[in-house]
Order: sequence, then C-alpha cells, then structure tokens
Amino acid sequence: MPQTPARLFVLLALLVFSFACGGDDDPTNPSGGNPSGGQGPVTATIDGTGYVAAFANVSSAAGQTYVNAAGSSPVWAVGFTFPSAAGTYTFGVGQPVSGAVTLGSASWVGGNTNGSGTIVVTAFEDHRVAGTFDFVAIGTNPTELSVTNGQFDITF
Repeated sequence: MPQTPARLFVLLALLVFSFACGGDDDPTNPSGGNPSGGQGPVTATIDGTGYVAAFANVSSAAGQTYVNAAGSSPVWAVGFTFPSAAGTYTFGVGQPVSGAVTLGSASWVGGNTNGSGTIVVTAFEDHRVAGTFDFVAIGTNPTELSVTNGQFDITF
C-alpha cells in the first residue's frame, strides 16, 4: 500500500476514534485554545456552516503531527496532518499533508491527488501548535466539501 493512502487511513481512524471517545478535563490531554475569539481549539467554516470544536487531540509520530477535533453542534469531526514544524504545507502528490472531515458515517478526504488545500503552522512549540487551514476534501454527497477560514491553537 502506498504511504500516502496509509496516512489518510490513519487520519480517518484517528478522527473516528477522537469523535467517538469525547473529551474530558484531564490536564494531561490536549486542551483548546481560543483561535481569534472562536471559543474552541479548532474553528472553521465547513460547507458554509460555522464549526467550533469542543475538544482537540494532537499526536506526533515519525516527523508528522496529527490534529483531530470534534464539535458538538454540528457534530463534525475534523482532522489534518502536517510535518512536525512551523511552515506552509500544500496538498499535492507526495506531500506529507492531508485533511479530513466526518459527519456520522460520511467522510471526505483531501491530500495527495484528492482535493486541494493548505495548512499554515505559525507556532510549533513543546506543548502548543497553532495556525490556519483551508482545504477541499473529496467524498460522496456532496462530492466536494469546502473547509475554509480554519484556525487552530491547541495547548497540550
């Protein structure tokens, strides 16, 4: 199996896991920041609807960072992956960046040859990651899902 589809599968699995498990107030787990007053660790506009995550998780492995967030109204789960450093990362063939959205059993994925997008990491510190993201993910009904004005600021 090529490496990029494997990353997308892991991202989707992490999204489902983080959405199913919910959040808690354990200070050893990641907590939310407040991106531009949005009152959540991750905020965005998904297909024209405002999104505020109730919680977010951050994990790193093999030089990649994974951000997974879930909201309660609407109940979207949003996740994305990028190299573990500050910088600007664009979706494309062979690029180690991707994004995904789930709503119930429906999912949309962007990265490699699917969709398009950019993740800008403005802060990558020992216990904090922050930045912006915009992407178009591909799925079914609708075939394309637009994620714009995305912001994240997570302390973990």
